[in-house]
Amino acid sequence: MSNGLKILLCMTAVILGFPIAGSTLAQQQTNLTGQQLIQRVEPSIAIVLIGDGRGRVTAVGSGLAVSSNGALLVPYHLVKDSREVQVRLKNGDIYDHVELLGIDERRDVAALRIPAQGLAELQAVRSDQAAVGDPVFVISNTGGQGTGICDAVLTGFRSADEVPGAGTGFRLIQFITSASVSPNGAVLVDAKGRALGIVVGSGDKDASNHAIPLESVMGLTNSAHSTELGSGKDLQFSPVEPAAPSTPFGGAVSGAAQPFLSAHKFFIKSMTVWFKPRDLENQLHQQHDFIKWGMVTVRQPDLADLLIVIDRPFLTYDFTFALTSLQGDVVYASGKVTAISGPAAAPKLAKAIIEQMGVARERPGAGAKP
Repeated sequence: MSNGLKILLCMTAVILGFPIAGSTLAQQQTNLTGQQLIQRVEPSIAIVLIGDGRGRVTAVGSGLAVSSNGALLVPYHLVKDSREVQVRLKNGDIYDHVELLGIDERRDVAALRIPAQGLAELQAVRSDQAAVGDPVFVISNTGGQGTGICDAVLTGFRSADEVPGAGTGFRLIQFITSASVSPNGAVLVDAKGRALGIVVGSGDKDASNHAIPLESVMGLTNSAHSTELGSGKDLQFSPVEPAAPSTPFGGAVSGAAQPFLSAHKFFIKSMTVWFKPRDLENQLHQQHDFIKWGMVTVRQPDLADLLIVIDRPFLTYDFTFALTSLQGDVVYASGKVTAISGPAAAPKLAKAIIEQMGVARERPGAGAKP
């Protein structure tokens, strides 16, 4: 049996609830739902803000709490040469004074420490406790829409030397997902919510992605010496909550909505392996209003005006959509449809998206008519 077929069968088994070869009934029963995974992992994920020295946020990433005494693992490229650093916890606590404990430039991982005790430490397991074909999940929090989760499948373990641009001399966990994975500190967990690795390199939609095994970088937190990073006390960050699906923009269209109203080029981003962007592309281009308004889809995000983000909550038949800014920090419209598969959901999503666009363009102050 080919590896591709094995992965497909494993993914199907996970969704339908069938036992996977080599796993016991007890193991299956301990697997968590998507919401349970977020509830377990979210308290251990911090938001890391990077500033330019003048109080302006220039980068946002995730940090993973790996000990109760304030130690975090983050991508090294996120904090390298930073002028201001601030760490925000799930419980609302903010830390402006952050110390650098150690770095591993080869793996692009750094260890930070904040003056906190009793952090929600996420249980970690060695990567060799996972097997090819296991369901895994990528969870991150870079502000904006809060904690995000996408489902994936573990496809193997590789040397970084075999991955273009990854580096040399270390081991990687390889997984596959249709989502574009953030390289700024997403954590890779198994179906029981245990941390396997940290994602620090770039990820491409519909391609294999990679994570650094936690066991290879946990020693960074044991350093007896530290360096204080620039204070982030002046950094401000205000995530925007998504608009209610039934009433985009909540009435009259404000100036903040104008990028949506003037948008003509859309990039479709799928956060789930169960939906392919091309299915929605084909359906949108069959919508009369989409054509009449002069809109098109593009295959490169840097060519787009806005994103259409598609997801499917874990173990449901709901497909959600959100029309967002390119940074994902503003949601102009959102909603969901129910379908048995991605191809079946695509025409429903296209219709719902066009309806949302039409409602927004007709609202008072929109300044654009279909």
